[in-house]
Order: sequence, then C-alpha cells, then structure tokens
Amino acid sequence: MINITARVIVAGLCTAGLFGVAAIAYRHATGTAPCPTLGLVPACYVVLLGYALAGASVFARVGIRTPLFATGWVPVFGLALMGSSMEVLGYGACPRSADHIPTCFYSLALTTSLITAFFVERNYRSR
Repeated sequence: MINITARVIVAGLCTAGLFGVAAIAYRHATGTAPCPTLGLVPACYVVLLGYALAGASVFARVGIRTPLFATGWVPVFGLALMGSSMEVLGYGACPRSADHIPTCFYSLALTTSLITAFFVERNYRSR
C-alpha cells in the first residue's frame, strides 16, 4: 500500500511541476516573459522535459524506472538549486510567480519532495 501511495505522490508532484513550468514555457514561447537559457536552450524547456521524464518513470517497468527518474530529476534539481542559490545571492535569475516569488524556490521544494517520495517507493519496491 505504501508503494502505491508513494508512486501516486511521485506522479502528483511531477504533474504539479509540469503544470507550473508549462505556463512559464508558454510565456517564453509567446515572447511575453523570457526564461533563462542554457546556451541556446531555454531552461524552462529543460525543466519541462525533466518533470515529464521523472513522471514517466512511475509507469515504466522496474528495470528502467530509476535511470529514467534520475535522467529527469537531476537536471531539474540542479537548475533549481543553482537558480535558488543565485536568487539568495542577489542575482535574479528565475522567473517570478504571480506572488513575485522566484519559481526556482518552488522547484527546489518540489524536487526535494520528489526524491523523498521516489526513495520511499523504491525502498518498499525492493522488499
């Protein structure tokens, strides 16, 4: 039961992340609000793909679940950590929410919760 609950939580957190970053990616694509870029690639697109891969891991077979999750989670967490650090140091790098809070703060909280739920699910899966 805990295994299924943890998988539902992982899926829910990834869905929340997808909806949040989809709005930012849409605003970037329409030119209303740019998101930071990583070379030529907008960071919001990388985060969108990352949340999608991490979410898809819930439905993947056991053998590829962890690599698929890690492929999505690592860049999202890294960008959230880097963006949050830059915000704290006074270098505004992240798009703002409607409440004027840097969205990388939300993403950092979400990815931290996500890895916790994933490890709970993984530990109960191995029993």
